[in-house]
Amino acid sequence: MKCWLREDIADQWRGQDPFRAVAAMTGPVYREVKGRRTFLTELDGRRYFIKHHHGVGWAEIFKNLCQLRRPVLGAQDEWTAVAALKAAGIPTLEPAAYGERGWNPARRESFLMTDALEPTVSLETFCERWSAHRPPPLLKWRLIREVARMSRAMHAAGVCHRDYYLCHFLLRLDEEGNVPDHKAPQLHLIDLHRARRFRRLPRRWRLKDLAALLFSARDIGLTRRDQLRFLREYSRKPLRSVLREEDAFWSAVRNKAWRIQYREGRRLKRQLYRDGERIWRVQDRRQLLLCDRSHKKALQKFLAQPDQQMAAGEMLKDGDSTTVVRLGGGGRDYVVKRYNLMGPWHAIRRAPRPSRAWHCWYVAHRLLELGLKTPRPVAMLECRVGILRRQAYYVSEYEVGPNVLETLDGEDLSGPRWQRAKAQFHALFSLMQREQLVHGDMKASNFISRDDGLWLLDLDATRQIASRRIFLRRFHKDLRRFLKNWQHDPAILTSMQDMLSEFAPPEALEGGQK
Repeated sequence: MKCWLREDIADQWRGQDPFRAVAAMTGPVYREVKGRRTFLTELDGRRYFIKHHHGVGWAEIFKNLCQLRRPVLGAQDEWTAVAALKAAGIPTLEPAAYGERGWNPARRESFLMTDALEPTVSLETFCERWSAHRPPPLLKWRLIREVARMSRAMHAAGVCHRDYYLCHFLLRLDEEGNVPDHKAPQLHLIDLHRARRFRRLPRRWRLKDLAALLFSARDIGLTRRDQLRFLREYSRKPLRSVLREEDAFWSAVRNKAWRIQYREGRRLKRQLYRDGERIWRVQDRRQLLLCDRSHKKALQKFLAQPDQQMAAGEMLKDGDSTTVVRLGGGGRDYVVKRYNLMGPWHAIRRAPRPSRAWHCWYVAHRLLELGLKTPRPVAMLECRVGILRRQAYYVSEYEVGPNVLETLDGEDLSGPRWQRAKAQFHALFSLMQREQLVHGDMKASNFISRDDGLWLLDLDATRQIASRRIFLRRFHKDLRRFLKNWQHDPAILTSMQDMLSEFAPPEALEGGQK
């Protein structure tokens, strides 16, 4: 058995078994998983966080070993990492007590008790509004440099965090909830449960930590200059040398961050495919239905007889490949898009592939998750023969409003509507570039510009692309198609080209000028 108690805790627990004392404590539970509980407690007027481990079990150990991973058996890794970070001068948790007992690795009991860091706020929460409301530049630069300094010192000490996200940096606040000193913000690194220590940290672990950090900072509005500030501070070299000597490493960091993001998208796909609190799922040999439960009652008639209900609706488009109808139900208006089969060969090609209705169902949820505006997806219905798809239906809420061309027709280029639309498209292209999204059909008729934002329609060709090279090719194609919307007016075309010069070189936009 191992046990360490700080002097004040030892005085209060004198004559007690520390493990029994921890087990008897209660308080708000922040996280509880199999074999581990994290909770806040109070002792003699002071607040503490306790991580109490009860053993992970042999199944978890074997699973990690089969995946060639080192299993986390208790609080020892965090205890060791905290000591290493404190020795390296990195503000982190302040241990109050630590204990471990048991020879069986699957049932080993351990705990780590630390002082509650209060008042503080996680960097994730503190920075979440930066993309919409710019922070004081000096504060942002200082925070970037401090995170880079802590990252460099941690890796130099041979420690990899393995869960290195902004939410695990706590920013010290004053009693009124403000940052006490913009020139020297105080950060603490927490949650070292999975941390590992090496004599010399291998490149792959540095790469994973930095990629996770980049992934967690993707939505807070950091500019390229902000990222370069981090690179310079982390490497402690002139920026020119960093870009020349370490370009391969930082490109690998960016690609790894994208793979983490892509994995999150796949997780969303699995959630959207399952029956649960939000999604109502019905599947048999003839159909697959996914429906938002809040709209289930309003769409009952349509879901029972889709073609008959579409025949009674308002026709918006009657094409060979798609039929679009506006329907009413339950006091709401919906848009139903039916994907038709244009012959035997088309039916054969489409049968084994995910339907376009499923693609729109997923992409619409993904765009909403990223903060973009698109009509809310309501239902997806695939007609099937076994596992082979036939016709498919996609249902979304109906959004009222003229498209961008109709809204801006006759408006002065310097007027408020044009300025609003340009700002909205600039924000859209910035997000598309960051998330590696392509729309695939950038006609002005597929966008609605309103005071509440820019709405994206017709998501059939929208994709999130893993390959940077392929993304840039298709993204530039989107930009060229966007420019074709403004060929009727040279002044507007020139203004749009100036805006897009931030996202692509002039030669990549040449096709959109013809």
